[in-house]
Amino acid sequence: MKKLVALCLVLVLVVAMVACGGGGKNPAVGTWKLTGLFEGEEDYSAYLAMLGMDLTIVLNEDGTGTMEMMGEKLDITWADGKIMNEGESLSFSVDGDTLTIAEEGERMVFTRQ
Repeated sequence: MKKLVALCLVLVLVVAMVACGGGGKNPAVGTWKLTGLFEGEEDYSAYLAMLGMDLTIVLNEDGTGTMEMMGEKLDITWADGKIMNEGESLSFSVDGDTLTIAEEGERMVFTRQ
C-alpha cells in the first residue's frame, strides 16, 4: 500500500511540473501595434489613423527587436520592462494582450497582433 501511495505522489508531482512548464514564453514577446494615445485624461487615439501614425514594435524572445514607424525601422533591445536604443530607454508593462508605455503623463497603448 505504501508503494502505491508513493507512486501516486510521484505521478502527481510529475504532472504538476509538466503543467507548470518551468520557463514559458515571456508575455512581452510578440508584435505590438499602437492603438491608443493618451495625454493625461485626453484621448488622442482617434487621430492615429488620421495622422498616418502607424507604429509597430516587435519584441523577440532573445531580447532584440524593432520599432517601425511610417517606414522607418529602428533596432532595439529590451529586458525587464524596458525598451532600449542608443542609451535611451522607455519603460513598459504588459497586461494580457496590451502593452503600455507611460512616461510623464503620456501613455501609448499597443495591442498584440
